[in-house]
Amino acid sequence: MRTNVSGPTNVADPAGLAVGSVSTGYLPDSIAYDGATGDVFVENEGSSNVSVISPFTEQVVGSISLPSMEGYPLTPYAVSIVWDPGNGDLYLTDGLTPDVTVISGTTDTIVTAIPIGGMPDDLALSTNFTELFVANGGSGSVAIIDTATNSVSATVSDLGWTSAIAFDSATDEAYALANFSTPIISSQGRLVGSLPPSGVLGSRMSYDASDGDLLLMDGFSKLEAIDPSNGNVNATLPLCEYPEGLTLAPGGGFAYVVCPSPAGYAASYGVLDVISVTTLAITETLNSGLSAGYSAVAVSPSDTSIYVVNSGSGTVTYFTPSSSTSIVVQFDSVGLPGGVGWGVALDGWTWQDSGTGSLSFTLADNASAYLVRSSDADWSPEVPSGHFETNQSELSLTVDFAPELYAVTFQETGVSIGAWSVSLGGASEISYFGNSLTFYEFNGSYGYSISGPSGLAATPAGGVVNVSGAPVSQSVIFTPAGPTSSTAPSGTAWPWIALGLGVAIAILLTVVYAIRRRRRSRLASPTSSTPYGRTKQ
Repeated sequence: MRTNVSGPTNVADPAGLAVGSVSTGYLPDSIAYDGATGDVFVENEGSSNVSVISPFTEQVVGSISLPSMEGYPLTPYAVSIVWDPGNGDLYLTDGLTPDVTVISGTTDTIVTAIPIGGMPDDLALSTNFTELFVANGGSGSVAIIDTATNSVSATVSDLGWTSAIAFDSATDEAYALANFSTPIISSQGRLVGSLPPSGVLGSRMSYDASDGDLLLMDGFSKLEAIDPSNGNVNATLPLCEYPEGLTLAPGGGFAYVVCPSPAGYAASYGVLDVISVTTLAITETLNSGLSAGYSAVAVSPSDTSIYVVNSGSGTVTYFTPSSSTSIVVQFDSVGLPGGVGWGVALDGWTWQDSGTGSLSFTLADNASAYLVRSSDADWSPEVPSGHFETNQSELSLTVDFAPELYAVTFQETGVSIGAWSVSLGGASEISYFGNSLTFYEFNGSYGYSISGPSGLAATPAGGVVNVSGAPVSQSVIFTPAGPTSSTAPSGTAWPWIALGLGVAIAILLTVVYAIRRRRRSRLASPTSSTPYGRTKQ
């Protein structure tokens, strides 16, 4: 949280520090900054797509079609897009179709569409990024999306036309803007109260954690700072007619509002007001002579780059800060092998590459966001992005690189009892109970062999796996091993067989000898007798 809120020392100077503009689609209407990749996502209501702007090339590098909007007429209702730091996805509404579209910030493709019903409008994330609150004007409700499952976990109904939503990080509750009332909704999806009517037909609102105020902007000409504990209006700031795009700086302390056609300017101009939330006063007005139609604002996590959607010209204008002081920031790399290059981008604009172990930058004395990369896909920074804020004259940051390893998993079926093992590239793993074994390897080709419990054979028993920038999975099936083809007894059985035969022969000879002796004995003794007194003739 920024502690210096005495003045807008970290925003663009109105004298003209607009870096440039990027053409997007027809009638761009909302914008979000991806803090992980540095990309900027712009929803184009008129052309039913999302433009992806790379901060490294300052050009549109991708376009994501929105099928849900095709065939629908243009809607006067606002659209909304937010980036979720928890899962890296972006959530988007188009103000007309009954879905919240989920876009992967990594692949720039649509992940899913979450049916909400009605006409979903404004979006607000919880502090821990696990819930997404959706103001649904068409159905007079607020839906809560579980961002882990991308499904609706709760719905609070009968609220009236809900056009805006904001999340209070102090109480873990959301405030919905419903007609002239402000219902309070818990993270569990219960209506727990309501703020007193403010008399403002609001168009957007935000919660400022730096001072605990709820900022409520009406759709006509003013901004109010409200105490959410009692609903009292602490301050009111007059704005231009039909202000849009209320956005808080991520570091706190400042808010940004766009004025499509401000008083005192030609009709072809639009401006950006920078507001101190501490005093609720406009401290700067930024303009670059661009056409009217500003509608939305996004700010980089370091508060140093500001992106303004210009609906009238179909462009995004980006600003960078000015400062009277500067600091020297040095990045030192650790862990890279010789010959592997690396680079750093500050605030997502231009890469500076290094052939040595160090990079130095001279920067304005304020916060900055940085991204780090390696020229070799096998090596990646352990912390690929971050932010720093300093009032020192010098700052040194160390970037640790580590080898990029990919999982090689062997998945077996067929082993119920006993251990099985895998040898891969000279390393071995054994499993006594599980049915998978995992190795972590660089890109390359690796030979493997597999063995299992006695009596089971592996298919395949060996082979080669190729690792090429992605995890690898290899299935292994164990089946009973067949009988051996040899019918001869094994060598270790012969002594016992010989002994058994010897014993049997000995017993047989003994029996034969006994029988013969008995027969001889019987022949030697008289076998008959004669009557007494008679002699044999």
